Amino acid sequence: MNRMVPTIARNFVSLCYHYVRPQSGDPYPRLLGTRANDFREHVRFLQRSFRIMGPQEIGSDSGAAFSDGRCSLLFTFDDGLSDHLTAGEILAEEGVCGLFFIPTCVLADGLPANPIVIHYGTAMYGVERFLRAYRNALEENQLPVERYDVPYLQGSSDPWAAIRSIKQRTKYDLGYRNARSVLLSVYRQLLCAENPEILSEMHLDATGVGKLIDMGHSIGSHSHTHLSVAASDLQDEAFEAEIIRPRRYLEECFGIRVASMSYPFGGHNDCFTEDELRPVESGYQLAFTVERKLNTAMTSRFALGRYMPVSTDSSESIANMLGRMVAAGGAPI
Repeated sequence: MNRMVPTIARNFVSLCYHYVRPQSGDPYPRLLGTRANDFREHVRFLQRSFRIMGPQEIGSDSGAAFSDGRCSLLFTFDDGLSDHLTAGEILAEEGVCGLFFIPTCVLADGLPANPIVIHYGTAMYGVERFLRAYRNALEENQLPVERYDVPYLQGSSDPWAAIRSIKQRTKYDLGYRNARSVLLSVYRQLLCAENPEILSEMHLDATGVGKLIDMGHSIGSHSHTHLSVAASDLQDEAFEAEIIRPRRYLEECFGIRVASMSYPFGGHNDCFTEDELRPVESGYQLAFTVERKLNTAMTSRFALGRYMPVSTDSSESIANMLGRMVAAGGAPI
């Protein structure tokens, strides 16, 4: 029988950060992300309007009511990026605990998560060179280039539109097995060929994750390879590898309990419903999307909402967005 999961005890909103880049001297300046000093300012600014909560407080009755009327705010981080060690240090200095979601392919296989190949590949080499490697990878994997190509003409095509098309191809069109093979081919022929140590610049290693834990932060699963779990036709073995095994791996590797997951990409089409997930994996108690909404007692614990700050967001714009989410009272905005 599928046992009931406790509801959320207090209303809260959540942020989902990815890249937190150096303030100056960034070796990869075309990576879009929040600068470290700006991130610190976000934390300090938001503490004035929100009560910052730790992951362990979700579902707790302690401090459920606040005389000053502030809503609670949770900081989360996706993709297990090397940047997150800096973010974790800033949070710890500000007395805040965050929740960091790790794709286990980085630790277990020594390979990057799928979208990080695209982010670094296009930032380091530009769209045109990335697409040359992508087309070579399609041919290497005996996939029809004409079907999965992304047309691009340097100087006249929109590079951001091309990057969106690359993401569409690898998220949905190719299928998760082909997409993984193609992206790893690009990784080997382009990124690794010129920088054999690139993985450590992209992702946290086990030592880095351990440091986050030692700082008091929590760890969650972000699948194994970072695929759209709901949009992929995951048979039993693949479901085990992408959803169940990552939780167990993190628990065994770090001697902690892992009860939360973040859906890669996190859109409606990328996420399981509670009825789909609970009968086959009872270890997770929380699952996060990127739906912009206030999390309330009526919110499923397997459809928790978050806002993803973008590189152009200021402290004020983030606070305004969170305020809109609170005002909507649980309805997506």
